[in-house]
Amino acid sequence: MNKPSSPLRRFSVSVEADILKVVDDQVRQGHYPNRSDALRAMIRHQAAHQELEMQGEVIGMVGVVYDHHKPNLVNKMLHAQHDTPAAILGSQHFHLDHHHCLESIIVRGNAKELEQFQKSLQSLRGIKHISLSVLSSAPQKLK
Repeated sequence: MNKPSSPLRRFSVSVEADILKVVDDQVRQGHYPNRSDALRAMIRHQAAHQELEMQGEVIGMVGVVYDHHKPNLVNKMLHAQHDTPAAILGSQHFHLDHHHCLESIIVRGNAKELEQFQKSLQSLRGIKHISLSVLSSAPQKLK
């Protein structure tokens, strides 16, 4: 068993029932021995992502679920892709049902550029859900 790097501190956290269910499901499935270990791992994971993001250029994926019947939404999403300083490496489009689509957009740039791109899409009317995942630091460009 891993020994904590510093003394443990107790604190109280209030979360919605559905979030607690996610944590409890992870424990029940055997991914973690208890809630405390699960939350520590989740916090460490988030901290590692933030540290990675501060190290320069990264590659990420922006997942967007949207209502394709919203007027001009697809056009506005395309404009946001053309206007971002981050490099759009590619995208893939999925039809979820008659009204909803999922767009998976692979991006490369510094963390701030990726966050700004996500926010520019998030502000559009008709976006149902959006998520930015930083996948890795970008490999150095070949010379």
